[in-house]
Amino acid sequence: MSALMGHLLDECGVRRPVLIRGLPHQNDSTAREEIFCRELAARHIECDEDRILTGDFREDVTYRVMSGFLRSRRDLDAVVASNDESAFGVISALNEYGLDVPEDVLVSGYDNSVRAVTNWPGLTTVDQDLGEQGAVAAEMLLRMMAGETVEQRVVVPSRLVVRRSTSRSPGIRAASGRTEAAPGADVGQGAPASGPWLVNGRVVIEADQVASELEAAATATRETRKQLAILSTIMGLSRTMIRCESVFDVVDSLCARLGQLGITKCFLALQDRSLREEPPGGLDEPLRLAMAYRGGVLETPPETLFPYREILPRGLREELGTGVPILQPLSVGVSTFGYLVFDAERQSAVLSELLRVDLSRALDTVFNSLRAKAYTQSLERVVAERTRELQAAYEELERSAMHDGLTQIANRATFDAFLERQWATTIRCNTPLSLIMIDVDFFKDFNDRYGHVAGDSALQVVASCLRRSVRERDDIVCRYGGEEFVAVLPNSGAQGAMAVAVRFRRELAAAGIPHQASTISPLLTASLGIASMPSGNFTSARDLVQAADRALYTAKSRGRDRVVMNAENVPVSMS
Repeated sequence: MSALMGHLLDECGVRRPVLIRGLPHQNDSTAREEIFCRELAARHIECDEDRILTGDFREDVTYRVMSGFLRSRRDLDAVVASNDESAFGVISALNEYGLDVPEDVLVSGYDNSVRAVTNWPGLTTVDQDLGEQGAVAAEMLLRMMAGETVEQRVVVPSRLVVRRSTSRSPGIRAASGRTEAAPGADVGQGAPASGPWLVNGRVVIEADQVASELEAAATATRETRKQLAILSTIMGLSRTMIRCESVFDVVDSLCARLGQLGITKCFLALQDRSLREEPPGGLDEPLRLAMAYRGGVLETPPETLFPYREILPRGLREELGTGVPILQPLSVGVSTFGYLVFDAERQSAVLSELLRVDLSRALDTVFNSLRAKAYTQSLERVVAERTRELQAAYEELERSAMHDGLTQIANRATFDAFLERQWATTIRCNTPLSLIMIDVDFFKDFNDRYGHVAGDSALQVVASCLRRSVRERDDIVCRYGGEEFVAVLPNSGAQGAMAVAVRFRRELAAAGIPHQASTISPLLTASLGIASMPSGNFTSARDLVQAADRALYTAKSRGRDRVVMNAENVPVSMS
């Protein structure tokens, strides 16, 4: 920092500098601010507190505070930023207010980032040699682990890197603003070496200055091309990852571009529960390797689980001791997925950050999609189960609406609808249709003698006997009302109906229901009336019902416990 201030104050003649400090009370920021003020005081330049702005080491914050400064004053000739990122915020603010770098204001940074080289003009900065610092720190740690005594303080020298942002050489564009040197004057002695100058009406530029600027421009161009190639590959990776539907898709997309990104080895470690399509857990969750890439080859990762602290599973940990591996945690919000460990031919903070962001977003999308899919499937199962329950309830409701609650055979409404349909079919197709009306004999007396509960049980037995008596699939038995029942027999004539009636009387007799209140039998009996067509002269389904009812009345009037065929059919009576 002292060398940087010496360059600005002594070599460039800066007298009105502005400092962009980092975070207040942060050690690095405080140390750089102290050196800034000390170097000004050593040259009898006032360190005005109004010229010290807080940028938080961030480009956006620095841009805002620098813009606020420029809105009210322009008395500055240089801006010293505490890091490169803040310096770029300064340059953006200066350009917005019509001030050029370095023609109007000099700007310096700190860190010597890749952007300091690729940016135009190149940024004067301080290279802290972070690689050497890391190597020294690692060596000290190993010595401490071995029980050796190490120095309490080791200084790794920083290096001032001067680039175009603090060069007062404005190029040919500003030559017209220079004072012409006297004829025969020695330009090298009479003016700063940073030229250009007008001599006898001609622009004079020192060759080494031109060569220096051309080399800087060429370097910036080369670095920019490399960065653009990386960014182009990353953009392609981002577009591909948008379409990823599984972790395997993410691995395939990443692996396809590792070579283009100059990545020599890469390991993707994810929480085991994530790979099992479960919601991510915390940092105590075990990890499983989802990808192992070395030397341009995608290997089959080991199946073993390992904790976060081990970084890689046994058998691959030696990879951490070669090259300069970078570990990037992968997370979105409170969701932690795992991390990426990789080593590249050219270390790039931009590459590292973009990989972290793209992979985190892709994994977040995949896991959210998997969770949504699992939830949808669960919801579909619930809906299917509810649908089955509703269908069963509907069928039960429909069955209840169509069936008699006591006897569980068809009710009167079902009988009416069924008979109308069968009547229409009989008329259209000229097929037989028979009807049997059944009435339980002396049922009121049965209820009076045995009670209504026994009466209900008796009706259930009668219905069961009637159900067993029919044979054809289309036959239907119904409770007509009270102790009356009816059987509709499509495609059955008088003879078929009589066969059903006989079977019913046999079933009922076999049931042996006692009926001591009956005057005709000690067991429960029934009277039956039959009507059939086309034998009868019927014009409607109602006519058929009335004919069967008349036959039933005849059976009861003849003494009950018998079957009577309607008089319009073949006369048959069976007791």
